[in-house]
Parts: sequence; structure tokens; C-alpha cells
Amino acid sequence: MTCAYTHMNPLDALYVTACEYPGGIEALSQRMGKTPNVLRNKLRPAIDTHHVNLEELSQLLDFLAEARMPNAALPLQALCWRHGYALVELPEIEADGDGIYRQMLAKLREDGELAADIERAMGDDKIDAKELDRIERSAMESLVAHLVLLEQIRAKARADAAHA
Repeated sequence: MTCAYTHMNPLDALYVTACEYPGGIEALSQRMGKTPNVLRNKLRPAIDTHHVNLEELSQLLDFLAEARMPNAALPLQALCWRHGYALVELPEIEADGDGIYRQMLAKLREDGELAADIERAMGDDKIDAKELDRIERSAMESLVAHLVLLEQIRAKARADAAHA
């Protein structure tokens, strides 16, 4: 599970990430059925006559993820951050009772790590940038643990209802 945020402009993030795709914009344009010049113009923030639509953005994100690029989600992270949200990637969800129990323990562990990070940071009654980064990371991991637990409970309820 990962979580991230970025102050980068979403269009810049999309352009930079597309350029890093294996084979670059030329390879992406082929997969999308566009000419390299058209896709390049759509991706470049300085060009205001061409724009990426929502379906193209989704397709680009899929291709970047398929290529297992480390920054595949960067454009989406930047878009979320711009609008006051944080992107959280959820792992595969199990619908079994053991999975719920394991996730409950993971949630408690993440909450404990968050509390420990805050306690350490507040030791000198000041929070520096490094401490803030650690707290933000711990808080997001705790949030993800809560979301996964909730989704596992929902999946179990759906599975139980289907067998009732």
C-alpha cells in the first residue's frame, strides 16, 4: 500500500511521466492510436490548443501502471493534491474472516506507530520538517489500514449475503 502527495502541477506531472515511459511519447502515442505530435501537444502544458480528456488521462495512467513505472501515479497524486485530497492506493481485498482479523492487527500497529512518531516529534515541543514527513507518512499508512479494514468487512458482508 502506498500513499503520496505532491505540489507538482498535474499537467507537468503527466508530461514528465509520459516522457519517462519506455519508448517515450512515441510509444505511448502508438498504444493510444495517436500521432506522436498530437499526443505531445496534448501533454505539453504550454500548448493551449490541445488538451487531454478524462478518458485519455485514464488510458495514460493505465499504460504507465502496466509499465510498472515508479512514478506512474504521479499525475493522479498531483491532481488530488491540487484539490486538497491525498491519493491512497489500496491493496487487494480478501473477504475472509482471517483477513479481517489480520487487518485489524495491522490497523492497531499503524495507529501505534503514528502515536509513537507524534510522541517522538513532540519531545522537544517542536516539529521539524523531517518529523512532519514521518508523521504524515505514518498518518497516511494508518488511514490506509482503516480503509482496508472497512473494505474487508464490506467484502465479507457481501460474500455472506450472497451465501444466505
